[in-house]
Amino acid sequence: MTTTREVAGNAIDYLFGERTSPSVAGYVEAALGEYVAEFDVAGLVVEFRQALDDVLGSGAGLVGDSIVADVDVELDQEALRDAAEGIDFWAMAARYDLAD
Repeated sequence: MTTTREVAGNAIDYLFGERTSPSVAGYVEAALGEYVAEFDVAGLVVEFRQALDDVLGSGAGLVGDSIVADVDVELDQEALRDAAEGIDFWAMAARYDLAD
């Protein structure tokens, strides 16, 4: 049986160093700003959450808006932040543009 622990209650703050939103969905909506109505936000949030899970790697992941990890998994926050910054949010968002 694997035991997990909460690493961070706010994944966005942990991965981006931004307290822009307490939730992944809120972060996406804030990034889209005044254009939020022009996007399939729900679909974009699902893909963005998957990208964040991919950054976290094996043994860690998102649960709600928190990051949890197996107790024996050590996370390197600096390396994770570098990897998260590599997510091309706007290329991802373009796939959910309702105008296209």
